[in-house]
Formats: sequence, C-alpha cells, structure tokens
Amino acid sequence: SPAYWPVWRVWLVSDLLGILLMVPLMIAWHNSGSMSVRLLPLSRRIEALGLLTLLLLMTALVSVQSPGSVSSLFIRPYLIVPLMMWAAMRFGACGVTSATLAISLVAVWFVAQGQGVIPSLKGYATLQMLAIQLLLMVLALANLIMVAVVEDRSRSQEQLQLVIRGTDAGIWDWNLLTSEVYL
Repeated sequence: SPAYWPVWRVWLVSDLLGILLMVPLMIAWHNSGSMSVRLLPLSRRIEALGLLTLLLLMTALVSVQSPGSVSSLFIRPYLIVPLMMWAAMRFGACGVTSATLAISLVAVWFVAQGQGVIPSLKGYATLQMLAIQLLLMVLALANLIMVAVVEDRSRSQEQLQLVIRGTDAGIWDWNLLTSEVYL
C-alpha cells in the first residue's frame, strides 16, 4: 500500500524519540534518585514547579498559533529553548529530561488534536507528526549536550578545588603589562 511507508517512517521516528526521551530520563533519575528531589530546599522546589508551569504554557502557546505566519514556522517553536537552558543549568539531567518529556507530551497531544507547531501542514497528520517529532528530537539532543557540558564543567571545578585544598596551593594571575599579581 502506498500509505504504508509514510506511516512506517512516523512510527520509526516516534520510536527513536521515545528512546531519546525515556532512556536519559531513566538513567538521570536512577543516578540521582528521587531522594535528591526530597533534599531540595523549598525555594528550589517552587522554582522547579514554576519552570514546569512556564514550559507547559509556552508549549501550549507555541502549539496554538496563528496559521500562515512566518514567525510561527521558524521562531515560535524555539521560544522554549531559554526555558530548557534554565532547566539544564539549575536542575541538571533530571530537570532537562523531565522538562523534555513534559513538553513532548503536550506538543504531541496538540498535534493529535489537529493543532500543532507547524500550522501549514494541517490536514497532513503524518507530516505534522513527523515535523513535531524531529523538532523534539533536536531539542532533546541539544539539551542533553548542554547538560553534559554544564555538569562536566561543575565536576571539573570541584576537582580543581579539591586539588587546590589538597596541595595547599593557590591560584594566582600575573598581569605582565602592569606587573600586578592577583591571588
């Protein structure tokens, strides 16, 4: 049947998206555990709840947009990126993977309801689903890379502090132009 291959492609990409969403989520939550959430101060819990609320609202606003505008196609889907950066820098892998799963569920729900990020594809359910899946995959990969860089940097800073304390050494900088030394 000629309709088999487009549906198969959407099915394949949805499986890849599921793997890209669920495997990092399970690994992140297994490594840090729900215990770390219980140990968060109340202010951080409120911040996480506010971030989740903003992400879901922004995803809904991006999904319910005016058809035919250029900004709806190229700009609006990426309004979620700053919020995802916030999740990566403040909540690490658990925050990013949870946020990505939440926005994925909302975005796919809107596409299933006949709305979506790309309004010009109305009536083409398989193409619209494929477009949202690819957008979510790019968003998930970019955020996973960002959280890996942020966590690697913080781990390197912790190791440097351990070395400085362990060797009883200090960090200094010498400005050759003014011959000033900063400790």
